[in-house]
Amino acid sequence: MTEVRGPGETSIVPTDEYRRLFEDSRDAIYIGTTAGRILDINPAGVRLFEYGSKDEMLSLDIATNLYWNPEDRRAAHIAFMSQGFIEDLEIELKTKTGRRLRVRETASAIRDEGGKILGFRGILRDVTDQRRLEEQLRQSQKMEAIGRLAEGVAHDFNNLLTAINGYSELILVQIAEDSPLRTGLTEIRRAGKRAAELTRRLLTLSRHQAFSPRRLSLNRIVTDMERLLRRVLGDNVVLRTATEPDLYPIFADQAHIEQVILNLAINAQDSLSRGGQLTLSTTNARNSGKSWVMLKVSDTGQGMPEDVTERIFEPFFTTKDRGHNTGLGLAIVSSIVQQHGGHIEIESRVGRGSSLSLFFPRAEPQPSNSEPATREPIPKVPVGTETILLVEDEDSVRALVQQILKLQGYRVLAARDARAALELCVDPVDKLELLLTDVVMPDTSGPDLAEELQSRFRGLKVLFISGYADSDDGVRLLNQRQAAFLQKPFSPEALACKVREVLDGTRPPND
Repeated sequence: MTEVRGPGETSIVPTDEYRRLFEDSRDAIYIGTTAGRILDINPAGVRLFEYGSKDEMLSLDIATNLYWNPEDRRAAHIAFMSQGFIEDLEIELKTKTGRRLRVRETASAIRDEGGKILGFRGILRDVTDQRRLEEQLRQSQKMEAIGRLAEGVAHDFNNLLTAINGYSELILVQIAEDSPLRTGLTEIRRAGKRAAELTRRLLTLSRHQAFSPRRLSLNRIVTDMERLLRRVLGDNVVLRTATEPDLYPIFADQAHIEQVILNLAINAQDSLSRGGQLTLSTTNARNSGKSWVMLKVSDTGQGMPEDVTERIFEPFFTTKDRGHNTGLGLAIVSSIVQQHGGHIEIESRVGRGSSLSLFFPRAEPQPSNSEPATREPIPKVPVGTETILLVEDEDSVRALVQQILKLQGYRVLAARDARAALELCVDPVDKLELLLTDVVMPDTSGPDLAEELQSRFRGLKVLFISGYADSDDGVRLLNQRQAAFLQKPFSPEALACKVREVLDGTRPPND
């Protein structure tokens, strides 16, 4: 190294022997003074900080121009001066355009013959993308943990709701219309149904949510989500809805559509940090000879420049600070809309807010002779005399299901787990026609029990019940086998109808 003295300060720069290594390095290499000035920096460093040239950087003050937080420069300087080096220190810096960088710095002091520190030379390795990926992994792991927690809570809660809703409906069909108890029981049933809906939404946190499309009213989804959205948006954001009365139906997965609306609301909330208005509107549309249903989500927020709107649906792209957003919300929205055969149009201007229009294909009209028949009350559901083996580990649910089936005339053998169920089948049963079993049980899973019993009883039919929706491994197995399935919480009418359908084989197992 050759010492070079300049006006008012001492500099040390690389000799020609090391210049090529200095210039060709893919990491940023710099030489600086104790006063906080850059004496030399290689091309990789100029690119890293997004400056036009090395000369432009030589005039910068390191603390104010390159450090995200100038106080961090003071801490690093103290470490330098006290020990003469720093190793693998992660610091936050910024580029000329204001972009935040996360770098790992290793540097050592340059001393004169008497040991006095003249300056510093160091290497900066950009770890911004690496840290972002690590953060995304942590977020993914956290969401997986939340999803598993949601599944567990929903499972237990669905068992409770099955008993609450089921017994309330059983009592309602047995009391007189003018009974003073009827109003209270009706409110219990109504509250139970709302709780069941909230539980179903809780299950959408699970990353295993299945794609189950059906004919839906987008208006109803928007209306049902209003209360949840108001809580998410907070008091400083006004939520307005405008739905077209004669809106076409769509063929879609309700949980996914709800996730789209929620993600868009959360995204809009960030641009409405100072308050404003979010509007959800629906309308019929026609484009390229096709009929569409449009959901428009508009906000009066900050808006976005054109270079941002071009990238907002890219995975991991975000304009928010690190740690505040994974950059996946709008990417998920785009993926779901495309999965449903739709597309998105966006309008946004800085200072004028943003508007996203989501287009879903109109569901094909149903033939008049294929309208689903309205199910009749439980007392009029076709009865049966078959023998049913019921396996359910939740006592209240088992007792309820047993009572419902006996009221319909079935012979019911009840067991709390697979072991007890197999013991019931040790002695020959006259004829076992149906196994009605929970999917997840403490000892043996429902599918495994079904396989064992179907090997013993030729032609045995199976109906599975679960509070886990389509998120656990057991139910995914059921989908692969095309097995009949009934989601908890279910009403007595739904149970009676499903049992009869499975026994008669009148409908596909997963209709």
